[in-house]
Amino acid sequence: MTSQRNAITAGAAGAAGLATAGAWWFRGGAPEFTPDASFPNRLRVPGTDALYGVLDIAGAFTISSKGVTQEILPGKSAAMLAYEVVYQGKKLLNPLMRLRTGAKVNATLQNGLEEMSIIHWHGLKVDGKNDGHPHFAVAGGAKYEYNFTVPNRAATYWYHPHPHHLTSKQVYLGLGGLFIVEDEEELAMQKALDLALGATDIPLVLHDRRIDDQGQLVFKPTDDEKADVFLGSQVLVNWTPKPYFEAATRLYRFRVLNASNARVYKLAFRTEGGDQLLYFQLIGTDGGLIDRPRKISEVFLSPSERVDVLLYLRNAKVGDAITSVSVAFDAMEHEDGPPAGNKPADTPKAEKPAEQGGHAAHAAAASDAKAKADDKQPATTAEAKSDIPEIGEAQDLMRIHVRRKEPYTRTVPETLSRIMPINALCGTARVIKLDHVKMV
Repeated sequence: MTSQRNAITAGAAGAAGLATAGAWWFRGGAPEFTPDASFPNRLRVPGTDALYGVLDIAGAFTISSKGVTQEILPGKSAAMLAYEVVYQGKKLLNPLMRLRTGAKVNATLQNGLEEMSIIHWHGLKVDGKNDGHPHFAVAGGAKYEYNFTVPNRAATYWYHPHPHHLTSKQVYLGLGGLFIVEDEEELAMQKALDLALGATDIPLVLHDRRIDDQGQLVFKPTDDEKADVFLGSQVLVNWTPKPYFEAATRLYRFRVLNASNARVYKLAFRTEGGDQLLYFQLIGTDGGLIDRPRKISEVFLSPSERVDVLLYLRNAKVGDAITSVSVAFDAMEHEDGPPAGNKPADTPKAEKPAEQGGHAAHAAAASDAKAKADDKQPATTAEAKSDIPEIGEAQDLMRIHVRRKEPYTRTVPETLSRIMPINALCGTARVIKLDHVKMV
């Protein structure tokens, strides 16, 4: 694995499972409008085909890693990598896989790259042969069989390549997708809050990338960047640059994955032009739904981490705009609360346009990335250092436009899941002996 682990580390769903009308575009009931220049591109969201098409796993399938052409910058085709699944006549790229706890996965990886690769199912409790360890990577043109049962509780997981020394490059160039597990508690919450994947339950995958003037992905790390971190100059959300999302006056769930190689985010929401952060609710982390919702105003997200949050827009007005941001932070400083000037407005319970966020922890490379945030990033191709935000620099991620009024009276359940507490009394002490040898 690279020194970065970097911190990386379909069938089409039925109409009842998706509320999108097209491939990945959210189509609302309001008339078309002209977005502002700072966020001009409609957010890609999961649909029934194409990029992030939903695959409800039922039976064996083949997933191919291959080179594809996609539009990242508007009007410019880019060469990238993707996982492709052809299911029921539809071609899905980096499909969002969905299944129930206890379901079986019978998949064949067809490596269509010209180098070694393997799929790692990030967060799943599977045996070594199915985990995607670099030891099992297969050469270009070869196949690898996966056959396992998913014992995990409901959560937002993901899958990505894991070959030795090639993980960060292959993820950066496009390989990776979401893997959603559902159980009774998850389905009960979806019903209670009237959530539908692709309409009011929105996955947000964050990638920071360098893109040249022709719209092509740039991955040419210098020797220093190979030893340290490789940062992108702009953040894409679901491979969408400067995206906007059209919303109604109701509650939304966002499943956020940090698929960046090294960048750490401090996620928050603020009103357009406002200085104060908005409250939102954290309902899940890497391991699934937490026991009860936590009202917060910001949450750290290191590479490969996921958080599930709720944003309440019931009292928003049509025409309001909210921006999803990564607020500034000092990567060398432990923070116990919001920075000065960012304290959220104290709002009544569940009565403000946005009340709800959290905390997570993973990514071996995250501590490295934070610790080295002050290092200078060398220029790459035509990009100057000033074009690449440092870790901890404030960044705007996505604009949410409130476009239509919708009656909504649902309330968030006080209990989300019943997590069995760990019995600390049954633990035993383990002696660890450290030794040293002389280096020659």
